[in-house]
Amino acid sequence: MCVNFEESTHLCRIYDTRPLICRIDDFYDQHLAGTMRLEDYHAANAHACKEMQQQNLIVVAN
Repeated sequence: MCVNFEESTHLCRIYDTRPLICRIDDFYDQHLAGTMRLEDYHAANAHACKEMQQQNLIVVAN
């Protein structure tokens, strides 16, 4: 789990200054735009987030 994840609020402690890897659209534009579709990248990110939430027993309301 990310060291900047605040368990009590389920928010990122550094959201406004988060690194590129955490800004998925910016990361996509800079590194992946020529290799995969944006929709596929979003789906892969959503899947990875859901798996991490399940592994760490985090319940996030939709």
